[in-house]
Amino acid sequence: MIRLASLALLTAALFAKDEQRLVLLRQAQDSFDRVEKAASAQLSDASACVQSQAAMMPVALPAELELLHFHKGFCQLAVAAITRNAAGFTDAAAELDQGNAKTLAWLARVQVDPAAPAPQFIDEKAAFAPTERLWLGWIALRRGDLDQAARRFAGQDETGWAAWAAGQQAFREARYREAAADYSQAVDAWSRARRDPSPALMARLAPPADLPQALTELGGAQLLSGSLAAAIATLNTALEAGPDARAFYYRARARELAGQTEASLADYNLAGRAAFASARELSSGEAHLYRGILLYRRKDFVRAEDEFTSALNLDVPEALRPDASAWRHLSAVAAGFCAAARESLERSLRAVSPFFPKDEARTLAAGCVTVQGKMASKSVNKVILIGHLGKDAETKFTPSGISISKFSLATNRRTKDQQSGEWKDITDWHNIVIWKTEHVATYLLKGTRIYVEGRLETRSYDDKEGQKKYFTEVICEAQSLVLLGGGGGRGDAPAESSGDFDRPVSMPRSQRPAPAAAPAAPAADEFNQGITDDDVPF
Repeated sequence: MIRLASLALLTAALFAKDEQRLVLLRQAQDSFDRVEKAASAQLSDASACVQSQAAMMPVALPAELELLHFHKGFCQLAVAAITRNAAGFTDAAAELDQGNAKTLAWLARVQVDPAAPAPQFIDEKAAFAPTERLWLGWIALRRGDLDQAARRFAGQDETGWAAWAAGQQAFREARYREAAADYSQAVDAWSRARRDPSPALMARLAPPADLPQALTELGGAQLLSGSLAAAIATLNTALEAGPDARAFYYRARARELAGQTEASLADYNLAGRAAFASARELSSGEAHLYRGILLYRRKDFVRAEDEFTSALNLDVPEALRPDASAWRHLSAVAAGFCAAARESLERSLRAVSPFFPKDEARTLAAGCVTVQGKMASKSVNKVILIGHLGKDAETKFTPSGISISKFSLATNRRTKDQQSGEWKDITDWHNIVIWKTEHVATYLLKGTRIYVEGRLETRSYDDKEGQKKYFTEVICEAQSLVLLGGGGGRGDAPAESSGDFDRPVSMPRSQRPAPAAAPAAPAADEFNQGITDDDVPF
């Protein structure tokens, strides 16, 4: 009797335990079905699914474990896709591996590490093969294999990726209008997906589309196709997401071609600033490139060439290196170094991007040859001096009433003594002759500092002993003279720290008040001869 009673109790316990296991199994299956069959999985359902699978595992039969691991990993993947939690993707991949769902395990890993190796075969579990193909196509795009990408994206036009691959192929073949149309189709698809408040799990797991960068590429294609207004509008939209150096650069080119000079210069400046702000190091080759273009457009060719050289010496992106090299040679040509830079420029144009102004460069190079041919038969006689008057100017008048002022001008230079090694100051004296000085003669006093341009002229005469003597003068016009201030001048000469000459150099001379001293002297704008600060090369 005791044995029979014990057997009955054991049988009842086994039936109860089995009933409990069946309840857990049913709950686990139902919770998985809600997530797997839902058009858009909800976070609460996915979390409940993970818990029900975990509760079933301790009482599951060995044959049931693989399926439970798959279900749990699938639901963990749904949770991670909704929350975009990196650790969640990693945990899901581990469970899916145990559930023998290699495709889904890879899809989980690739969300965190796009370089994760793809499976060797397509796993049809849970119908995620299309998403896997999207990722394989995305990876092919990243390595530049457009044919492979197009094959992977085939049949999935609604995702936008097929159009994007077609656009990149058209852009590569310089069919920029077609590229812009394809890019626009892809951007529209991705914009719709972004507006979807409850995307399906496969959509959540699809490759990420960088919409601001896509808009930048679209703006670039529109620029190259000649649709300047559309390009500017598209790039404005791209920049709403935040500053981006390339978007600023494309917009600068579009505005430049549209004749919006000041706006384009501002964008070149912003491109350099954005590149510097995003640089990982304290310097940025891309920032130097954009700053060089800004200086080139301002016709500061020497400084522009320095910037392009810095770009090449730093971490300028490989795709921009040919452009940086061509800009460097173009700056040298524009600065007048035709013989040394023209051939280098022509060679570098073979590798530049379509955004480089090739036609402008070729025109300048051709003109450079013309200028060289003209200059070969000419000569140059030009002197630029900055110094202090050694004595008051002596002013006389020709019979026709033209004033001529003569004086000596001192310029200083430093040289190192070869024996003692000490630095010494050396003063050079120059004989200056200035014509038409009636408006400035009263200011040409001893110690006054001036800037003057002129030409060298050598004359000869016979002295009392009949010996021929030669002397050289710098012949100038008054309009090439700029009064820079006093350096010990006296009387009504402007002092270096007073009156007109203590104003900032950037103030236009026509807006400066006349000197307080010498009330009889003419106002400043009467003797500046039309010279502005831009005419003074320092």
